[in-house]
Amino acid sequence: MEEGPVGADALRAVITRVFEKLGMGSPGAAVVADALVWADLRGLDTHGVSRLPRYVERIEAGEVDPSAAPTVTRHRAAVATVAGNRSQGQLALRTAADEAVAMAREAGVGWVSIRDASHAGAIGYFTHRIARERMAALAVGASRPVMLYHGSRAAGAATNPLAIAVPAGNGRVVSVDMAASTVSRGLLQRHRRTEAPLEPGWAVDASGHPTCDPTEAVLPTPLGGPKGSGMATLFECLANVTAGMPLIEPTLSGRLRHHAQGGAVLALDVEAFRPFDAFAADVDALADALRNLPPAEGHREVLAPGDRGDRIMAARNRTGIPLDAKVRVSLQEIVGRLGVEMPG
Repeated sequence: MEEGPVGADALRAVITRVFEKLGMGSPGAAVVADALVWADLRGLDTHGVSRLPRYVERIEAGEVDPSAAPTVTRHRAAVATVAGNRSQGQLALRTAADEAVAMAREAGVGWVSIRDASHAGAIGYFTHRIARERMAALAVGASRPVMLYHGSRAAGAATNPLAIAVPAGNGRVVSVDMAASTVSRGLLQRHRRTEAPLEPGWAVDASGHPTCDPTEAVLPTPLGGPKGSGMATLFECLANVTAGMPLIEPTLSGRLRHHAQGGAVLALDVEAFRPFDAFAADVDALADALRNLPPAEGHREVLAPGDRGDRIMAARNRTGIPLDAKVRVSLQEIVGRLGVEMPG
């Protein structure tokens, strides 16, 4: 792989072939690859190609079944569960998003909880998918305890992310994608790769003491202290507990040791409330009003939610996706070991 930014299409092709070599069907492999590249295109580098080595490791260790297909059980007109069946998380979330949209077309709203899946990357990928169907969307991820619980010295919650996307005019989307932690675990891992010090308050070491040393950081801190811990705990209830797969308490009690992740997806058909074009016009007006606010000192402009990602995506679609040296080396190692042919 040549030095410099990598084109999105070439990166998708390589990652698709990696998952095909690992036993995943071509359609599913393309979904996972597209989700990872989408994250990198929007500047969410902690949830893009840098995740590939861990995904490969989980498949090769038998934690994730590359041939598994998620299944849907619809309980009521607007409520369903997706069983991931140990599939790659992006496939379970994609299935849940599509089922939520299908129910929302009939009932105006659709809620899907997910069980027995794995890491799904940037969940904003799925809320954007729903927004392209002219619906509002909400998604949460829910995993095992990997975040400091406020007031304790140990992990008692997950970094459980929240993504919300609302369609605006001309195909635009107003969106947010955030974790319940001060920073993502992926960002801590990136600092570990680059040996860059952490900001104060981001993480604690194995003894629960604050640290700025990325090699000593074990747990990220909850966003806003009790707010982040509380948000993550309630996401566990809304997603994993409703799906019949609680993760936090069984892990803390020692009863659960295998890898598993869940989540939930909501789709809301805005036309159940009012005409879509009128809704989208009001969203556009809101976003423009925010952009027209006077910038604070040190800021050149005010951005609406999602603007930064849109700009990065437009630029990287033109110039390619930058990969840091260690991510590039890891990708080359995987490609070489699996015998994946690089695109011409």
